[in-house]
Amino acid sequence: MNKELCIEKATAANITEMQRLFVNAIYSVCAADYNTEQIKVWCSSIENKKRENRS
Repeated sequence: MNKELCIEKATAANITEMQRLFVNAIYSVCAADYNTEQIKVWCSSIENKKRENRS
């Protein structure tokens, strides 16, 4: 099976997809190590609309 992997720099244009990836990763990878409240608080950081540009 031949699958291509495309890595792109995160930008404001793809913030929604990056947020979705961030939350899904936390829920799927960290669920065994953190309780529901901790995960909920961690994921809430996507509500921070102020982003630094670290170019």
